[in-house]
Amino acid sequence: MGCGASQPAPRAAEPTAPEKAPATTGGSVFGESQAATATALSGAATCTDGVAVAAAAAAGGDVAAAAKAQEAQHDRAAEVTASLELETADTAEAAYGRGRNYTLQGRHKEAEEQFRRAVDLCGKTLPRDAQGREQAATIAALLALGACLMEVGKPAEAQEVLERALNAKVRVLGTQAHPEAAAIARQLAAAAMATRRYAVAEPLCRQALDITQHGVGMETKEAAAAMSEYARCMVLQGRLPAAEPLLRQALELRVKSDGEAAVATAAARVALGDCLGAQQDAEGAEAHYRKAYEVLAAAGGTREGALAAAAAAHGLGLALLNQSKAAEAEGLLKEALEARRKHLGAEHKDTGATLSALAAALGDRGRYSEAEALFRADLEAAEKTLGPRHPNTATAMSALGGCLQAQGRLPEAEPLFMTSHNICTTQLGPDHPNTLTVTANLAACLAAQGRHAEAQPLYEAELEATKRVHGENHPDVATSLNHLATCLQALGQLDDAERAARQAVSLFKTALGDGHPNSTLAINTLGLVLLAQGKASEAVSLLEAAMTTCENRLGSKHAWTKTTTNNLQVAVTTYICSCNLF
Repeated sequence: MGCGASQPAPRAAEPTAPEKAPATTGGSVFGESQAATATALSGAATCTDGVAVAAAAAAGGDVAAAAKAQEAQHDRAAEVTASLELETADTAEAAYGRGRNYTLQGRHKEAEEQFRRAVDLCGKTLPRDAQGREQAATIAALLALGACLMEVGKPAEAQEVLERALNAKVRVLGTQAHPEAAAIARQLAAAAMATRRYAVAEPLCRQALDITQHGVGMETKEAAAAMSEYARCMVLQGRLPAAEPLLRQALELRVKSDGEAAVATAAARVALGDCLGAQQDAEGAEAHYRKAYEVLAAAGGTREGALAAAAAAHGLGLALLNQSKAAEAEGLLKEALEARRKHLGAEHKDTGATLSALAAALGDRGRYSEAEALFRADLEAAEKTLGPRHPNTATAMSALGGCLQAQGRLPEAEPLFMTSHNICTTQLGPDHPNTLTVTANLAACLAAQGRHAEAQPLYEAELEATKRVHGENHPDVATSLNHLATCLQALGQLDDAERAARQAVSLFKTALGDGHPNSTLAINTLGLVLLAQGKASEAVSLLEAAMTTCENRLGSKHAWTKTTTNNLQVAVTTYICSCNLF
């Protein structure tokens, strides 16, 4: 198991003793070319890993650095093992230990190779028992490989590996109703969610929650973790109102089980803040992000801790930005950007999201040149390190295009959007999330220049791809329908525009419930279409309801409330004129 190791290491069965190699001069009692020495070196390295990392974590130190300091021991064990060409259970344990060391350093691609070797060697050297059950070491190696595959962006393969691990664990336990099986089910659900297989993920999440609540207890940290994962599955499907009460309950459980100052409690606050922010409750989101940020910023230490603090800072910055508090948001977003660039790289989607938010904060303060410089530097770095046709370079192009569009520089933005769209469509395919984003960006840029006929097929392509990716009833489909309705209205295709707008309103209602603020944009679009058709009375009724929702849920100062108020005033004036009341 490895003394002090943070995850069980594969247990070594008794190896078949290899033919002895000649002892080296100056070697140990066994000689460094002996299998026993290789085993001892590996075991000592794994044990020292656990002790050093635990000490660093307890002291709030750098866990990755502590693991790095032990790497030489793993390297030496690997050299000896390689010289003997061993394929034993002890060799599997050595590969597992080395993979764990790389994982602790955040070197997941190198860890993947070691975990693959560990799984392969376990399969060769650790036979199943008489009942056909895998040994614990094999299951541990499978779980480590599955987690590693998630880290390196291979969720489909991770799902296969974790399914194998879950089936093996259930055979060992004799039942699915066990907390250990529930923990693996949560990992498997996460892999399914990463590949957008929500029909597979949601039952696993429910299963994990039920098992945990009955096996461990209703008010435990394990139940909180299972509940959070179930809620995350709902959030990814756009079912925000359904996810919110689960996230609130998970937070309450974390406060009870871990305390307010715990990192896990802060993470639960960030998840709830994300859900509230996505529902336009910036004030509610701010309160949770702020408490989480205070805890996570003080925790520090590990790469994971730094990224958790960055997530809280990013969320808090966005919540402040949405309340017109750009000055405070700027500092937080700069902090988040620095951490994400350091630990995720400039090309990561989370880094890009923070860069865009920071640019928006700078733009709100009239500092467009600074925002533009950030995007240009990001694009230049991507072109240099990844090449001009890389999908991540395309993302950077689209981000710069968005910055230019926000300044009204549409002719400069258009070629960036166009190139980005071509790269993503060709290299990622029409259904990739990045392709959906850049397609919508290009269509919006064309529409802003009055080129609605060119924008229409792009909006239609975005709509169909969004349906394929998320399913017919996802709120993102409603957003795409709203985009298309606006375009059709501009083209004078009012009947088609009305049909698309009504579908958007209906879908928002189905997915989010009555009176949800996210539906008000579609209601505004429908109101304007009806107004253009001469149906001023119905337009006024819809916009009055939308304004009530905005004022009650978002407040009078929110941009959507102001937009709805303006549209309602136009509709009322039109209605009065049509009734000859002047």
